[in-house]
Amino acid sequence: MITLERVSKSYRSHTILAPLDWKLDQGKTYVLIGPSGCGKSTLLRLMIGLVAPSEGRILFNGNEVHPKEWRNIRLRMGYVIQDGGLFPHLTAKSNILLMAHELGWNRNKRESRLAELVELTHFPADGLSRYPAQLSGGQKQRVGIMRGLLLDPDVILLDEPLGALDPIIRHNLQTELRGIFQTLGKTVVLVTHDVAEARYFGDEILLMRRGRIVQRGSFDDLVSHPAEEFVSNFIQSPRGLEDSEEEIEAMNG
Repeated sequence: MITLERVSKSYRSHTILAPLDWKLDQGKTYVLIGPSGCGKSTLLRLMIGLVAPSEGRILFNGNEVHPKEWRNIRLRMGYVIQDGGLFPHLTAKSNILLMAHELGWNRNKRESRLAELVELTHFPADGLSRYPAQLSGGQKQRVGIMRGLLLDPDVILLDEPLGALDPIIRHNLQTELRGIFQTLGKTVVLVTHDVAEARYFGDEILLMRRGRIVQRGSFDDLVSHPAEEFVSNFIQSPRGLEDSEEEIEAMNG
């Protein structure tokens, strides 16, 4: 589905992401974990073309993606960020249907797809006319998910989608979100720093540190065969390692 070949990202002399190779298979859920500043979100933004790699190349279905092709590739990817990333001056419905209007869908097609998404995410129909400020945290995140799924993308990228929610809402939405992944059978990449969340969602987990992938595999692989002490320490911590001053200083050079 997606292949990264020796992809890296640097700003001047500061390396954000060291060269890496990664091949994503169709229908699997991948989870990126690690301390803040380790390169998780940068890797996600590279995959959707929001930033360009400093070196290496990205392939989609075996074909290298060039700058002029990124818009069409993005139409095949859903992108969900923390708190939904909603436009505050638009209603929930308008936020969800932004790209439908951009692509010129007729009203029947828009309304039919919207009804499918409302049912899939268990969003209250009367919430569609509300603005983001009038929605709960869980509802805003559902709107963001619906917007990400609108075009029935091949790949779904989620950057800390549940990080701002309180524990009860987060638990409920985790259950619903995993059900959505299983129902749709999409390729999913989820960024989190929460070990329990990574274990719950991930077919394959990639643990990152200081711009590098330290280890990848199933949760059991990371527990039973840690590549280094950092892996064991991170996995055994209830919420993953807290972002120490040493980690942040190391990333900032």
